[in-house]
Amino acid sequence: MSQVKKYTFIGVLSIFFIIMLLQSVSGQDLLRTNPNYLKARGLQLKSEQALKIGEYDKAYEYAEESKRLSALALTEVEARLLALRANSWRYRAGRRIEYAQAVNAELSYPDEWKRASALYEEALEAYNAKEHEKAIEGFRAVVSLLEDVRPTK
Repeated sequence: MSQVKKYTFIGVLSIFFIIMLLQSVSGQDLLRTNPNYLKARGLQLKSEQALKIGEYDKAYEYAEESKRLSALALTEVEARLLALRANSWRYRAGRRIEYAQAVNAELSYPDEWKRASALYEEALEAYNAKEHEKAIEGFRAVVSLLEDVRPTK
């Protein structure tokens, strides 16, 4: 195996370990159960074994496939985390809408209520279309618009 392949192999393994270290706790849990991550991990072990017995070309092939699957797993986990964040903001905004309805915000805070209601519907549409970043922005805006809503006497 040439020096370039050896350095590429070492670089691939280094990148793999760095990616693993940078994951959040919840991301780690999602990553550990991701099928592509599990396959990548298996290929990484095969690569290490092939390297030990001198099968450098095989080790390189395994490392490259491991790198590809690791990147795919990371993309999938990031998408899942974004969906979870969007769901959390959907829940917060929904609770805030319910509270605002309960305290008759439509009458006491008509401008905020009208804008928040419209934004909530738009955010729900984005959420259902899996446009999670747009949904998060909308749900956050709803919470912000209704944060000062209080019961009137």
